[in-house]
Amino acid sequence: MKSLSSSCRDLIALNLIDGMGALSIKKLVEHLGDTEKIFSLKTGEIREITGVSSPVAEKVRGSRGSDEYKKEIRYIENENINVLCFCDEDYPRSLRNIYDPPAVLYYKGTMPGQDDIFVAVVGARQCSLYGMTAAEQLSAGMAECGVTIVSGMAKGIDSAAHRGTLRSSGKTVAVMGTGFKHIYPKGSEKLVTEICQRGAVITEFPCDTIPAKFTFPRRNRIISGMSRGVLVVEAAKRSGALITVDFALEQGKDVFAVPGQVGSVTSFGTNSLIQNGAKLVLSVRDILDEVAPDISPSRCKEGKDLLGKNEVMVPEDAAGKIAENMSLDQKNVFEVIPGGERVSIDEIGVLSGVGVGSIHSVLLFLELKGMVRSLPGAMYERAAH
Repeated sequence: MKSLSSSCRDLIALNLIDGMGALSIKKLVEHLGDTEKIFSLKTGEIREITGVSSPVAEKVRGSRGSDEYKKEIRYIENENINVLCFCDEDYPRSLRNIYDPPAVLYYKGTMPGQDDIFVAVVGARQCSLYGMTAAEQLSAGMAECGVTIVSGMAKGIDSAAHRGTLRSSGKTVAVMGTGFKHIYPKGSEKLVTEICQRGAVITEFPCDTIPAKFTFPRRNRIISGMSRGVLVVEAAKRSGALITVDFALEQGKDVFAVPGQVGSVTSFGTNSLIQNGAKLVLSVRDILDEVAPDISPSRCKEGKDLLGKNEVMVPEDAAGKIAENMSLDQKNVFEVIPGGERVSIDEIGVLSGVGVGSIHSVLLFLELKGMVRSLPGAMYERAAH
């Protein structure tokens, strides 16, 4: 980790004060220019500049000597956590320009460059196989074209977006709604490690911040703020993904949506977005035309359909090698899907003997390997080679 500058230490101290939000810290920094001067201000002066309450303002003067501050610095150093602050030159330009940029960004991994093209991919935690596949393969396709994928590491669509990017050896950024002491969702440690190898996991929250209702909507402004556009893949009528869209619209960013099945709860949000002017996405090109029209076609594989299946299609000999390494459930499911015919997921479950709890993950594996193709109405067929 890089050493912390004095101004960054100052902002960490302010960021630890409950009630001293990012916008208040920004006002103090812009008003005084020098972070050191902030700690000599009188309570009334802090209130006048920021609008915070007297109890909050009174905490500023002694914040750098508090036990909480010392504990935070010690944890950062012991865990090799990097910190970017609003005053730093390499603080992301795209974030600096939003209404209330984070005063502090804690991160592990490697922050992408200032000139990288970022696209956010967000959606429902409780998503369908269709939605998960769309998120994973559209993210993979954009990553192959040099786009850095930003998401929130939640279950469902977010994790699928990260996985798709990693599968294509692309760069991805995960924005957490917790501190680094409380990785969320539980069980995501392996994904965190993989993301850090190809990008960064970041958060504005102090290290001991636990998951809370307000932290996740709060982090969504960072997801949209870093990105040129936000792609929504499945969202219910009221969801965190739509909160991200609201931030994106306030920030003047493009909004994209993958169309979903009429009547599906998790398609209500995306279909409504399209009705209200979001760009309907049928391919990676639909997104790139808006956020990165100057990307050379030679950097992307052309002819992708909605799920980018052409990019994961494998030649017959490669399919044979995949089959050799499949589990028994995967082989059983693949064998009951006849060539040239369409079979429902219910039929596949009955014929293969694979239980309801496993059938979706098995079919997703086969689809990502280019061996089967999903169709409307929960139907499947073997992919042509």
